[in-house]
Amino acid sequence: MTPFVTPAMKLLRLTSSDILNTSLIDVSTSQKVYTLATTQIDSQNPLNQDRGHPASLGESVSESPHIDSPTFSYENAITVKSEPSDITVRRTSVLDSTGFLVAEIIWRGRRLDMTLGKHHIRNLSELFDTSNARMLSDTLAIPSKFDPKLIWVATEDSLCLVDSISSSIHGVLHQNSILPSIPFKSCIPISTSRPEPRHNNPKSGKIHRTCIPGLGHRFLELESNHTPEQEVELIVSFFMMEMIRRGRFTFTPYTFERSNFWSIIEVKELLMRKLGVKRNR
Repeated sequence: MTPFVTPAMKLLRLTSSDILNTSLIDVSTSQKVYTLATTQIDSQNPLNQDRGHPASLGESVSESPHIDSPTFSYENAITVKSEPSDITVRRTSVLDSTGFLVAEIIWRGRRLDMTLGKHHIRNLSELFDTSNARMLSDTLAIPSKFDPKLIWVATEDSLCLVDSISSSIHGVLHQNSILPSIPFKSCIPISTSRPEPRHNNPKSGKIHRTCIPGLGHRFLELESNHTPEQEVELIVSFFMMEMIRRGRFTFTPYTFERSNFWSIIEVKELLMRKLGVKRNR
């Protein structure tokens, strides 16, 4: 039997609290490798009509027969608010280090239409195996379409990509974390991350959680052996799963406007939840 080898990992630091407006910095090289930017566009100007009707982030996964909770649906997990009286159209562009467009999401209110490289995504079931999603009281598990062995596992304070056979972690969205080589500062997180970090780079040292909402940096840890196209798909998938996670565990929905104010509310929620846990012990 061939022994399992822990995959080499790449650590990317997010420069902003807004996941749809941020740069990703490779910690090992200090170079910017990706940029996400979201802008409002003229809704009167047609956007590639051959794309067809955009998929809804909620409708695309709300038909799963395996979700047992009567109070949770993927439609309620949409964490992008829009004005009820007038749908605003926005574009999220993902650029690589050379400024080349590698992915794009068109948002019409809460509905999305995604392009990853040459692939057009009309439905989130093309990214996630939503028909086999499972939800327990404190965990949401959705099989990945990226690799049938991998499962997206979300809890109230973590999001990771796990191998269902070896239980090894193939990706983690770290929150409230610090590295010895990066100056410690206050920033606004989306959530806290529970999985133990495995990144250990001689230049950057080992990542540590601060366990304090609003303090530290946010990091995305991925396997380093992916092709550029696979890496972009994983990054976009992580951010889509983060939105679903927030809806499942009833965090404040993401809003395109006043994102800094939204992040402050997020910190308040995390603090209140931590205080509630301590009082109930």
